[in-house]
Parts: sequence; structure tokens; C-alpha cells
Amino acid sequence: MKAKEYAKIWNDYLDTNGRTEENVRKILFEIMIKFTDECKEVTKKRSNNTKVVKDSVFIPVLNEFSDKWKAFAKLVGDGVKEDGFKAWLCGQDKQIAAAWERHNEIIKRNR
Repeated sequence: MKAKEYAKIWNDYLDTNGRTEENVRKILFEIMIKFTDECKEVTKKRSNNTKVVKDSVFIPVLNEFSDKWKAFAKLVGDGVKEDGFKAWLCGQDKQIAAAWERHNEIIKRNR
């Protein structure tokens, strides 16, 4: 899905159910789960359905989805943080956080 499609889900839900703090949290969580599931699907496809996924496949997918989240956040506003996907995912899995940080440090050193 594109960021615009996620934004439509967001806006449709809140327009229908009201923009309360509870509803914002609920739809944010729902979209985060959809986002994560889509990220897993893309990673699986790009790794040719192997059980072990290399950082060289996984990290670019994470960066792509982080960029998509930033676009989504800009579209919806409502206090959605542009680094929200990365922060949430890294908070869920410390190994992902470490791999992502290692990769980004290598990129910075090679610039």
C-alpha cells in the first residue's frame, strides 16, 4: 500500500468515529500492524522466501518503510511522528534496532 492509502484509512476511520485520543491510538496501532505485516511480506519476497534473511535485504526494506511512514505522517498530521515506525519497530526488537544502527553507521562512514 502507498502512504496515501494508509492516510485514507486513517482519515476515513477518524471521520467516521471521531478524532478522540482513544480513536487516534486505535487507528494508529491498526495501521502500525498493517505496516509491519506489509514490511514482513516485502522482506520475505525480496529474500526469496528463505528462512534466514540477511541484513543486506532487510535493512533496505526497513529504510523504505521508514520513508513511507514519514510520508504517511506528513499526510495525516495529528501528531503522528515521522520516525514513529522506526522507533516502534526498534522498541519491539532490540536486534532489529542494532542491525539498523550498524547499517546506518556504515552508510555514514562511506559518504
